[in-house]
Amino acid sequence: MTREEIQRVQLLFAQLQGALKMATLYPPNHPLPREAQRKLLDLLMEHLAAAEHLTYAFVGGLIFVDGIVLPRESLVYQRFSQFCQEQARIGSLTFFPGIAAGEVEALVQFLNQSQQGDAAAWAVQKGLDHIKIGPITRTGKEERELLARGAYRGTIQILRDIETAIQSREALDVEDVGQLRFLTDTILQQIIQDPPLALRLASIRSYDEYTLHHSVNVCVLALGLGVFLGLPESLLRELAVAAIFHDLGKVAIPLGVVHKAGPLDDLEWRTLRRHPVKGADILSRISQGYRLPMIVAFEHHMQYDALGYPSLAQGWRQHPFSRIVSITDVYDAMASRQPHQPGIPTGKVLAYLREQKGKIFDPDLTDAFELMLASFAEKE
Repeated sequence: MTREEIQRVQLLFAQLQGALKMATLYPPNHPLPREAQRKLLDLLMEHLAAAEHLTYAFVGGLIFVDGIVLPRESLVYQRFSQFCQEQARIGSLTFFPGIAAGEVEALVQFLNQSQQGDAAAWAVQKGLDHIKIGPITRTGKEERELLARGAYRGTIQILRDIETAIQSREALDVEDVGQLRFLTDTILQQIIQDPPLALRLASIRSYDEYTLHHSVNVCVLALGLGVFLGLPESLLRELAVAAIFHDLGKVAIPLGVVHKAGPLDDLEWRTLRRHPVKGADILSRISQGYRLPMIVAFEHHMQYDALGYPSLAQGWRQHPFSRIVSITDVYDAMASRQPHQPGIPTGKVLAYLREQKGKIFDPDLTDAFELMLASFAEKE
């Protein structure tokens, strides 16, 4: 689905919400709810003129459209999604070409009843030939998997937008950051219920969008380690955002340096080593002040022995979150196929982590990370 198509289905969903609101405020024959429903029908007909169908699915706290998560709508319209699943027992709404005004009016009336019932049977009874109401048929495990993978993909979408904005010299959008928090919290909740899910998610990779997928995988692995260590949820939420923004500064580094296939020369290496400072600077401009993400972005290459970069004053102690991200960053980078290297087998990556205990990596956290991988793998 193209960006323009996503924007159209977002507008369409917002119009559905507008039609529902108008129907609650005014009697059925009032011109305002009728106008809202007409606009909804027009948008549906416009979209369906070039599509076989349009499906909005509700899974936990996420709203999907044709399999793609809508981060903003999931956050803004949580109550509607919850109503559909818990009261109306609706798992999805599918619209087909040929939809008529009477069908839109009937759907709006039904969704405004706010009561339990067999929605699918009601649609058949009303003769809604161009609207299909799907029931909820998922098991708990299936729902966790769908939620986690949907939130993963949604996070990639938002990171892509953030990357574009920063490269255009625009300020980091606070709304985007809020959506990232929402999605990473969704991932966290699924990992808490099913810890080995962290390994399954971290296996999602993209050669073409390595940097974005790497950021999310580092977040997922950091959450897995945090859950394994028994960190409280409040800290895990902060760890998630810090981990996902750890490499944000690379957006401000020339792509030719970040994605160079061969070894970097001295000037290129010095340029790349500036990304922790650049990342911390970008994060420092968010109005609410994201202190922990800023610290982790700045420190994740500092090393346990403080001999990494940037070079810091003697006595500076690396934050524990920076130490966690340092391990998961290197693990995922080495295990992933990148533009300049093939993926390295897990055994060799772990051997490297062991060799660098007490140097690059915190010894206790490194041991815990290896135990986590073994423990989660056994439970798969």
